[in-house]
Order: sequence, then structure tokens, then C-alpha cells
Amino acid sequence: MPLILSQARLDDKNPLVREWAILAIRNFCEEHEDNQAIIAGLQPMGVAENRELSELGMEVVMNENGKFSLRKKSGQRHNQ
Repeated sequence: MPLILSQARLDDKNPLVREWAILAIRNFCEEHEDNQAIIAGLQPMGVAENRELSELGMEVVMNENGKFSLRKKSGQRHNQ
């Protein structure tokens, strides 16, 4: 399961890898309560680096409750 979950990310060289990983996780959990419990027990560990958001002057932050939000990077302006 960790290998499949690690593929649920954006990849410029393989743009469909995330979709395939999500489909594999769905199939892995369908009618398998033990696998569903593994997924349900996962906890957020932090925020991964996101080059695309950074280039737009944005960042994802995690608060003390484990909730994520999107905000402008402090001290930067983005002009369109």
C-alpha cells in the first residue's frame, strides 16, 4: 500500500500516474475492511513542496488541527 500511495502525486513525465494510483487504491480497498482501516488511520504529516504553486506565489499551509489551506506566500506579489 505505501508504494501505491506514494504514486498518488503529479508527475510531468507520467501525467496519468496519479489517476492510476487512485484507481489502484480504490480497487485495493473495495470490499476489504482491513485495507479501508489502513487508509482511515492515516494522519497528515505535513505539506509537500509544490513547484507550480510556488511559481504562482502561493503555498499550502497546515494548521494545528491538520487542516490545509492555500495562501499567498508572505512578502510576494503575483501579477497577471
